[in-house]
Amino acid sequence: PEALGLNLFGKNVVLSGLKTESMNGTKGIAGRFDADSGRRSVFIPDQKKEIWVKVENIHVDDSPKKLLSDVQDRLGGVSLHEVVMHDRDDCAKLLLEKHNTSIHTKDLDGSNPLQMIVNVGAAMNTNVGRIISSVTRREAKLANDAKKTAPSACANCKKSLGRDEGMACSKCLVTLYCGRDCQVKHWKEGGHKQECKLLVALKEGIKLSWDHVQYHHDMELAARIYGPQYKDSVRIPQGVKAGEKFVIKVQANDEDMPLMIYDESRSCQFCYLASGPGHSEMWKEAKKEPAWGGRKTYMKASWTDGDECIVYPNTASIKNKYSW
Repeated sequence: PEALGLNLFGKNVVLSGLKTESMNGTKGIAGRFDADSGRRSVFIPDQKKEIWVKVENIHVDDSPKKLLSDVQDRLGGVSLHEVVMHDRDDCAKLLLEKHNTSIHTKDLDGSNPLQMIVNVGAAMNTNVGRIISSVTRREAKLANDAKKTAPSACANCKKSLGRDEGMACSKCLVTLYCGRDCQVKHWKEGGHKQECKLLVALKEGIKLSWDHVQYHHDMELAARIYGPQYKDSVRIPQGVKAGEKFVIKVQANDEDMPLMIYDESRSCQFCYLASGPGHSEMWKEAKKEPAWGGRKTYMKASWTDGDECIVYPNTASIKNKYSW
């Protein structure tokens, strides 16, 4: 039975040793065996097709399996979606705290539980919303801790560097090297000459263009409903002096959509178009932030005497890093 692969029927399998290199590593489900050809059918879900493969090229897939609570049901739903919609905090605690169910599993429409509470503001204040928010904060802390403890390496030769080893580029003070030779080579041949300019610019801040500010009708509506503090306002925040850095919240959807930017007092708030300088850098930082599914982040900004706003994307972090 082992030689013929008779124990494979219905199991998750992975292909290997095939002449078509691109098929090696492909995962599928083993089907019926044909004795005449010595081949077994394998259904490839991603490609929605069935192929016939020699038994020696089929192996049981022993990679970690998904939790049943993280698998779509026959209608495309996921367990946590129902929990969010009905605010079942008892089920949320069972799934998230006991079974470590993922808040990032998408349903048939491409929406995950985290997006459900982020996209519907009121959901953030429900019992389940608060539980999911605590999970995002825990995940963000683990991710940030991992960054801090991740080993450094020379940007050129990739040699591992200890905590106090290596030398940083004297201009950007970010990129590390094991020695002078690697630094020179990476500057000339590795592209750091161009990268360094961007890193320095991020450190010094990016000046926003008022020609790319959009006054959003949703904020005008919010101002009429909730009060004038929600009205668009392109100005230095209350209580902040020129040149003094303050914290802003940056909310992002898609790369080509405007960013929503505001400070804690909301005395400074506006939408910033994708074509404006600094938009791409702020959007990329928001996408890195796991706590809110890549939709929002916090960073420093400042206001000049000349009524210009400067943002510092390199300071982006989760909320608990700042006092706000």
